[in-house]
Amino acid sequence: MDILQIFGDYIHLLGMFILLMKLCLTRNCGGISGKTQLLNAIVFTTRYMNLTTTYASLYITIMKIIYISITYCTVLSIFLFFRKTYDRERDAFRMELLILPCAVLGLFLTEYLDTMEVFWTFSVFLEAVSIVPQVYMVSKSKQVESTVVSYISCLGLYRGCYLMHWLYTYLKLGFFRKMSVATGIIQLIFYCDFFARNLPILKQKNNGKGFENSRPEEDTKTVDSMVDKSVRVFDTQRDECKSMDSVVVLTNNPLAASTEKIALLPSKGQRISD
Repeated sequence: MDILQIFGDYIHLLGMFILLMKLCLTRNCGGISGKTQLLNAIVFTTRYMNLTTTYASLYITIMKIIYISITYCTVLSIFLFFRKTYDRERDAFRMELLILPCAVLGLFLTEYLDTMEVFWTFSVFLEAVSIVPQVYMVSKSKQVESTVVSYISCLGLYRGCYLMHWLYTYLKLGFFRKMSVATGIIQLIFYCDFFARNLPILKQKNNGKGFENSRPEEDTKTVDSMVDKSVRVFDTQRDECKSMDSVVVLTNNPLAASTEKIALLPSKGQRISD
């Protein structure tokens, strides 16, 4: 094992831990696809079926146990402990559309016909597309949780590290598993597609604007025009009030009243009939 593989394992573990901690601390699984986590549980279960029969190293054995434990804890949190907050309507992707083709590919594209090898090949294909329900859920809701972004970022880094590890192994030993590289590239493409589709959502969140709070440009212009009209009406009423106050002051002034009477008297030489 090299540093790239170990770093990829730890990044993968970090993403899974972030997701589980979000569920435990907030007691809310909103925005998280339970079907993606269920597919991950199937992936680790079928891949590590040789856990009790084959021993590679202490590190690999411990990591397998941790992966399986965290994944099943996440699945139980979504479908059992916090099931009331689970968004079933938006997490509506049909898993059989992924499981059945991967099972067929695992059966016919395995390197040699053996039970463990068939399960391993199936898990490799299924892991490559396990993120599809999460992408589908985000595309329907038009919202993305920051925890989900962090989780998928960790998965992308993990897969990128493994691709570099396979490249290093090929350059050094002249050997690599074509199946792993092909499915790893497909998986990385799905992660890139996720960020490409949801980049506008992430930008709006960073600017403090959500879909629910955002206001179209036309509504903004309408509100501004209403405010200007209200200001003009207020100014008009204020001017009318000032003119009425001046009339009241003039009427209550005796000197001003007598002056008005004198002005109304006819001048010398002028007849009243005129």
